[in-house]
Amino acid sequence: MASILDKYGIKEVFDFTMYEIGEGGKPVRPVLFSDSLKVSTTEVTAETNEARGGKGNAILLTWDSNKDITVDIEDALFSAKSMAKIIGPLLKNQ
Repeated sequence: MASILDKYGIKEVFDFTMYEIGEGGKPVRPVLFSDSLKVSTTEVTAETNEARGGKGNAILLTWDSNKDITVDIEDALFSAKSMAKIIGPLLKNQ
């Protein structure tokens, strides 16, 4: 399958804010902000479905369903404090 970047381009980095999650799964307050994230890879997977009909059962229409898009991002500016904010909650759950 062709890369999504063959069809679409990525022009800019994006802003990312990680929030502390409180009661009921609601965001409480921002704990990490980054405005230097860049997309490193994208991966698209989908199931292809076909509608057939007519003499000889020719394919009339093809479409993708159950599409998953995975986007990996990287931060060029990284600190121990930002690492603690990302990894800390993961360590508390163990």
